[in-house]
Amino acid sequence: VYKRQDLTGYGYSIDLRFGFANISIANKDLRVRFRPDFCQTLNGTDFETKMRQSDMRTSEFWSQSYSQKWAQSSLSKLMQRRPHSSVVRVLAEKTEALKLMSLDLASNGILLKKINTNPYSNY
Repeated sequence: VYKRQDLTGYGYSIDLRFGFANISIANKDLRVRFRPDFCQTLNGTDFETKMRQSDMRTSEFWSQSYSQKWAQSSLSKLMQRRPHSSVVRVLAEKTEALKLMSLDLASNGILLKKINTNPYSNY
């Protein structure tokens, strides 16, 4: 049976530094140190408005249809700016043509090596 050990099992120390806290494991001892102003930031009045995904009231949220929510979402705005299918098709055809050309050049290089390795050739 294979016994799995992590880095701390081998005696390594781990130090993870995040923007709001430092997490360190040394000699199998876990320590977390938060940034001094982190608690003040959490307790601030503007923190909740920054972290909220929506300022919509619950009654309004459940009264909207899925299509209305989709129209207002940022993902739908990204999907609307997709390239035209004709442009995508032309680029895909060019990519396939380049693949064929590279295969053709590679096979010609192998053929030329075989021709040039012939000791009786006059090249």
